[in-house]
Amino acid sequence: MNWTLSTWMAIYPTTPPPVHGKGLWLARIIGPPTALISYLPSKEATRLRPAFVAVKGKFLDRLSRCERVNVWRNELSKYHLKTQILGKKVESSFPNFQDTGR
Repeated sequence: MNWTLSTWMAIYPTTPPPVHGKGLWLARIIGPPTALISYLPSKEATRLRPAFVAVKGKFLDRLSRCERVNVWRNELSKYHLKTQILGKKVESSFPNFQDTGR
């Protein structure tokens, strides 16, 4: 509300606020894919069920990829902290990890 205008007047934004996680906006409108399957004949439902599950898995896996990156980053920072404290190279628990000296 703009307090410089009279009290009965309000200014509203003309555009909606930005939405994060835009990939699921359609799922919020039409509901989960399993709700759509119930309207299909049984043969089509059994044929399309794996496709719906795969798409749902992709959407749900996006967050877990981000979490995996954060876990990797935390583990890597712990490794570097160990090397700084001990002042020497510590045996790495990461496979194929080679220090390039940079």
